[in-house]
Amino acid sequence: MSGARIIFEIPTAPEPLAILLACVAKLRRSGSLIAASPEPTITADSSPFWRFSVSVKRDVRAYQALLDALTDVDDWCRTVWHFPPLYLSGLRYQPQPLGIEIWRALPGVYLHGGGDCDNLATARASEIRSEGIPARAKLREIGRRGRAVHYHVTTAILDGRGRIVSEEDPSEILST
Repeated sequence: MSGARIIFEIPTAPEPLAILLACVAKLRRSGSLIAASPEPTITADSSPFWRFSVSVKRDVRAYQALLDALTDVDDWCRTVWHFPPLYLSGLRYQPQPLGIEIWRALPGVYLHGGGDCDNLATARASEIRSEGIPARAKLREIGRRGRAVHYHVTTAILDGRGRIVSEEDPSEILST
């Protein structure tokens, strides 16, 4: 079965790594994880980030679980560092080349001056959650070409039962 490779860029701290490893363990138990090696690849160089590579089956539930984990990492980052409000930060939407998926935690988004839809939607969901309002990054199918499915990620504001009450598109807002 074909899959997608997602590269996470997370702060070099044990907490973000533990969040992603817990998600990977759940995906492995569900059969959604494709691993070329027994464990996800973690590389560290002189940067303040680890690159954590995961291959998953092309399954919306697996992508959503990874988006939730990245939002949890962003939540943790907010407990350590202060970030200006996303829409007042000067960050911009920066599309990635087709076929490359780098999902950056908040510090990487701010360091790079922006990000693509998954980076911005998780950053915004975390910001909303920091105000005590339930939110999550939400995966949306936007088209198909043959067997390939194309997705876009937005930010969903939730009610107390987890139902979507409104939705924002940080990529669109930060494109102008």
